[in-house]
Amino acid sequence: MKRVAYVGDVWCLRTPDEVFMVRRNGKAMWSGNCDDFGGTDLNYIWTDAYPTRFLLSRDPLDIPADDKESMAAMEAYASFAQGEIADLFGLSIATFPDNELLRLDPYVVHATPEVPAPGGMWSFFKISVSTHRYDLLGNSHNHLLDDDWPLVSRETLRNQPNGGNRDDAGATA
Repeated sequence: MKRVAYVGDVWCLRTPDEVFMVRRNGKAMWSGNCDDFGGTDLNYIWTDAYPTRFLLSRDPLDIPADDKESMAAMEAYASFAQGEIADLFGLSIATFPDNELLRLDPYVVHATPEVPAPGGMWSFFKISVSTHRYDLLGNSHNHLLDDDWPLVSRETLRNQPNGGNRDDAGATA
């Protein structure tokens, strides 16, 4: 089965992973983000353990378009959501049951899973549907499959919805 397919006007990318997960630095870090921040991609994720954490809000979140400002805002919202006054702000951190297929649009703020000691095996599957071809250096790549287009260097700033460092370098099929 191919890892990448071009269907009509969209790219479909599947990302399977199975690894032994351990807790990072002895604590659960937030590390929140939105997949295809400011874009139009859809992602579907599934895991059998250690579920992704989601930032839920009663009201729409005000997240700036700027890379550094957006990451700081997500971090601040997550801090409020984990604090004693979370109800006042209508924020919470939630997970969904294992073995559920979840749909994420570019506005779903989520973070790495919490992994209790001593850790364990973790299976993860993601299907991304995008109008952009994923071609950044460092993306997973299987050299046995037909996805041998040129790769583009990653920049320091990633969350730039207006042209910044996106996973496509402007390429088409």
